[in-house]
Amino acid sequence: MPASVTIAAGAISTIFTATTTPVTAQTPITLTAAWSGVSRTATLTVNPASTTLAAPSLVSPANDARFNAGQTITFDWSDVAGAANYTIQIDDQSTFPSPLVNQTVTPSTYQRSTLPVTRMWFRVRANDSSGTPGAWSAVRRFEVR
Repeated sequence: MPASVTIAAGAISTIFTATTTPVTAQTPITLTAAWSGVSRTATLTVNPASTTLAAPSLVSPANDARFNAGQTITFDWSDVAGAANYTIQIDDQSTFPSPLVNQTVTPSTYQRSTLPVTRMWFRVRANDSSGTPGAWSAVRRFEVR
């Protein structure tokens, strides 16, 4: 912001340039207008850009894949720009009311060999560096028998 802006005599407004930079937290900015010995102050709050991380694309296992009990299953998904880590959920219900697995992982892959013998579903979402989660991926079904 310029240190001061002058409004020409007879005018009721003017235009000036305010250069901005991104903020990582809410940042208060104080503006003061003065005329004929009277001043008024207003505070504006600049918020960080709201960005929602994209949903990962599931790579494996394929939908309806079948595994033997005790077999190591590798869950893999695409990397998401801006992700600091990922949350994978695995449940025996497609709506994930109480996930059997609710794990935060750093690479975009997860392995597990101790899942119950049943039909299950999995989904993944990216989390940014402040822990804000992105959108959930599609849901895939698989079975351990």
